Amino acid sequence: MLQGIFLFSLNYFFAYEAAALIPSGINAVIFSIVLIFNMLNSFLFYRLTLNLKLVIGALLGIMGVCCIFWPQISTFNLSSNSLKGMLLSLLGSAIASFGTMISMRNQKHHLPVMQTNAYAMGYGAIVTILLACFQGHPFTFDWSLTYVSSLFYLSIVGSIIAFGCYLTLVGQIGPVKAAYIMLITPVVALIISTFLEQFKWEPHVIFGVALISLGNLIILGKRKSSPKNLT
Repeated sequence: MLQGIFLFSLNYFFAYEAAALIPSGINAVIFSIVLIFNMLNSFLFYRLTLNLKLVIGALLGIMGVCCIFWPQISTFNLSSNSLKGMLLSLLGSAIASFGTMISMRNQKHHLPVMQTNAYAMGYGAIVTILLACFQGHPFTFDWSLTYVSSLFYLSIVGSIIAFGCYLTLVGQIGPVKAAYIMLITPVVALIISTFLEQFKWEPHVIFGVALISLGNLIILGKRKSSPKNLT
């Protein structure tokens, strides 16, 4: 139940609330800090020691995301609403990390990933519905082909398959390495945008992608295994 609340409900709730107050680029940069939260929580909850390569790789990745969204960051004006949005985004990132830790705990108790996710998504959906009711939002549905097809894709590929793969990686290679996929996501989005929206690769974007790639190479580089290292 807690995995569903933290990983499939509250984290998205706060992220979307933040998106109404701050630019999407700022939101993406703040949410990438989940890497740092995963490091800290892995130490606090599982006493896994920090590895210098992981810290350097994570920092390079976060710097890369900042470079990609630099135009939004450089023109960002800090107001009361902006500060509130940043705090909401940071809270969503922290909650997502707690959800990852809960999944790691479940896997240590040999609970299957896909079945656990199914129950967690169900609990997450219930909590999200209750939050919507509490805020007084009406329940509507767009029956257009564009919306239904995108919803189907998000449900199957973006949720069931994506979280199944991500949480399986959490159990196999650790929460820090697995969370690096969240930094790769903007890069994938840019590649798709290049073909579908004629996105132009400016110098700050190329430099940001290079930093993310370098961080990925450092984190996934081979090293001697140790049972007490944060993998």
